[in-house]
Amino acid sequence: MMKTNMDTMSAIFQLSRTTKKNIKSFSFAGTKDKRGITTQRVCAFAQNPADTESQLRSIPNLRVGNFSEKKEALQLGDLQGNRFCLAIRDLHAEDVTAIDNIHKNIDLVAKEGFINYYGMQRFGTHSVATHEVGKSIVKKDWAQAVRLILGEYEAGSKAQGAARVAKSKLLDCVDKGEYDEALKTLEYKQKIERAVIVGMQLAAPNGYFNGIANIPRSSRMIYVHAYQSYVWNRVVSCRLRKFGRAVCISGKLNSG
Repeated sequence: MMKTNMDTMSAIFQLSRTTKKNIKSFSFAGTKDKRGITTQRVCAFAQNPADTESQLRSIPNLRVGNFSEKKEALQLGDLQGNRFCLAIRDLHAEDVTAIDNIHKNIDLVAKEGFINYYGMQRFGTHSVATHEVGKSIVKKDWAQAVRLILGEYEAGSKAQGAARVAKSKLLDCVDKGEYDEALKTLEYKQKIERAVIVGMQLAAPNGYFNGIANIPRSSRMIYVHAYQSYVWNRVVSCRLRKFGRAVCISGKLNSG
């Protein structure tokens, strides 16, 4: 699957909608950033390759190909790594200082390596960071996890004000147990929110756990992995403050 200016989950939602297959029919090894042209393997259960390719031609910025049959579906983490090609724009040949700095930084990375922080795409671009939801799931605070998922909206968008109002209405309906009304407020693309509300509706009146459990596992694990990544970033920062970049301590990540 090749996508442009679209994160992995949005692309999977598009695949599900266009092929009219349950989102649980699709699996992948990891998520790719929205900002860029990315390719990755995706597994689709019991689908005809020719039909799938034909159906998806109408979706802009999304292409599929190189089909093959596999005995096992992909799981999160089933990858050895990523390869990147970076484009540096608005760099002019006469800007000697900028070009010199690039070469110096490349030499520094070659000499000392780099700090393998998880990037911002791991934590989402919405008003609620993905790792905050993951933290609530790890703590088994199902009610808080539900409220975070249902209350989030895309931060910085032109429709941010309207989105905030819509989310407020959605939460109000859920708090009152008016699940049918809550479902009416959702757009088609809000599949995670829909899964949560349907799960809660089936297990009312105490359906917070069921709401989270009704999210497809691949999507649910993204929240937990985001929290793991957040913890990693915090630990690495602590390690750097105590020991710096150049110190290697065998067998220890930190002390104290």
